[in-house]
Amino acid sequence: MVRKLIFIAFALFAVVIITLGGAIWYFFSHPISTLEGMSRRGLRGIGCEKKTLDGPAGTVTYFTAGSGPAVVLVHGANDQAGLWLKTIEALKDDHKVVALDLPGHGDSAPASGPLQFDMLVGGIDAVIAKECPDGQVILVGNSLGGWLAMLWALDNSARTAGVVLENAGGVAVDYKGPNLLPRNREEARAITSAVLGPSAPSVPGYVLDDLVRRAPKSQIARLAKVDVNPHLLDAKLPSATFPVSLIWGKDDGIATIEYAEHYRSLIPNATLTSIPDCGHIPHNQCPAAFNEKLKEAIVGWK
Repeated sequence: MVRKLIFIAFALFAVVIITLGGAIWYFFSHPISTLEGMSRRGLRGIGCEKKTLDGPAGTVTYFTAGSGPAVVLVHGANDQAGLWLKTIEALKDDHKVVALDLPGHGDSAPASGPLQFDMLVGGIDAVIAKECPDGQVILVGNSLGGWLAMLWALDNSARTAGVVLENAGGVAVDYKGPNLLPRNREEARAITSAVLGPSAPSVPGYVLDDLVRRAPKSQIARLAKVDVNPHLLDAKLPSATFPVSLIWGKDDGIATIEYAEHYRSLIPNATLTSIPDCGHIPHNQCPAAFNEKLKEAIVGWK
């Protein structure tokens, strides 16, 4: 009997070692998807409810938490709802917070093909129609998400309480930054340095390799197949009638602070505040500072 128990114990130990070894191997070969999964589990950990609906190009996945005035969080390209974890946690006691996976991102369809702007904005519209059918909403958009949030808001001014643009895109610019579809580790390092800023720690090589591996089928690659010119905001921004606040990571090497100043100049009565030592995704890189400025911006937008 004792030998049998010892054998079982060793067998269980071997299973644990093999499982742990497999998990470690997966992390180092697929670190980005591993971290994405961890962030999404974190959403469930703070009480978010995962939901789905039928969008313009298939299933749209999104998360909700809290109650009160509605805040809709829109992530950028190559991203997903999980990185809003700290922002949702900061807002959910006073607001109904909705964070979606944009079409073609996270768990939202489609899994392949060009990401047309009508499809992306349509995903936002479908989620707002389902979760916020009455009253106004506040939209918070990072990078591409800011561009899409403004497009939705400009078409739905009466439904918009305000928009927060976080290192957003959408205004025509002569882009001089790094290649956004890296072909090697050197190009991947240039991107991460631009996104995170010069004060951020160096990104490990295995993460850079994962960026290179994912690039050809990434959402940025799928967006590159689309003509974005009809959707540029330059001529549309002066017509904004709702409050707009720009919150910017000052060290962003993709959408620079000079770009932010030009962006703000196109919007009537818009405000701009910056976060030092922070790059392109402040809500993830500098969450405490971003959440403080976000709350300051939206107070009264109800």
